[in-house]
Amino acid sequence: MECDTKTPKIEWFKDFLPIQTPDLQATYHDGLCQLTIEETFSEDSAKYLCRATTDAGTAETTAFLKVKGKSLVTLLQLIMMIMMTTMMMGALTHKINNTSQI
Repeated sequence: MECDTKTPKIEWFKDFLPIQTPDLQATYHDGLCQLTIEETFSEDSAKYLCRATTDAGTAETTAFLKVKGKSLVTLLQLIMMIMMTTMMMGALTHKINNTSQI
């Protein structure tokens, strides 16, 4: 059995608002969604949400970021990659299981 899906539409949100700033770099490669904040400030503290949508459905994951001082954000990247991969694999498995029962 094979399952192929189109590249998902990836959307990022900060406190439920779409992220539209050049200060944050969003990438998607080989099933991993990544949001990079090169330089953080206290106003970057927020709930971040990543939403991936394909014909098979939608998967979302969230992470909370609290900035105590200036730093590079690598933990947020790691959390988002792990959670997004888990969510997408779960959605794909669900889609495959539902398809095989038809």
